[in-house]
Amino acid sequence: MTLDRLDRLPDRQLAGYLTRAHAIIAQGLSKKRRAQLGIHDA
Repeated sequence: MTLDRLDRLPDRQLAGYLTRAHAIIAQGLSKKRRAQLGIHDA
C-alpha cells in the first residue's frame, strides 16, 4: 500500500496499518535481533 498523502486515511486506520506492517517486519527478524531492538513477542 502506498499513500501520496498521510491525510488520505483517518488517523486510527493509518495507525492500524502501521502497527500491522511493523508486526509483519518484526516476525521476519531473529529473536536476537528483536531483543536488540526492544521488540517483545506478544
